[in-house]
Amino acid sequence: MVVVRDIKLSRDFSLSEFACRDEKRSVYVDAELVQRLQLLRDYFKRPVVITSGYRSREYNRSVGGADGSQHLEGRAADIKVIGVGMEDIARAAIQAGFKGVGIYGSFVHVDVRKTLINSCGRQYDVWRGK
Repeated sequence: MVVVRDIKLSRDFSLSEFACRDEKRSVYVDAELVQRLQLLRDYFKRPVVITSGYRSREYNRSVGGADGSQHLEGRAADIKVIGVGMEDIARAAIQAGFKGVGIYGSFVHVDVRKTLINSCGRQYDVWRGK
């Protein structure tokens, strides 16, 4: 029998929380993503629930993710905080230094992308999803 232990990435986050839902063994997680998620956790003083972290190409395709999704590189997470509205989570994410913030109906996408897509000089990109 093989026992696999989860690996702590920060005080409140473990590697398994970022694992792809397709149950493959590979998981990629950018250290900056974890650091900024911990800042959110500390700010809200409530658990930050990761509904989607790292994604394999196949899984990303199956859920309709973008071809260049930050999830593929372990630089993104879709999150929610129980009892906190999506707008409040997004505002806090921008303050925490996330570069990409997408506001959706039941979650907020946050990422630590390396290049911005906006042309207005902000240090972050923000959008509303469907």
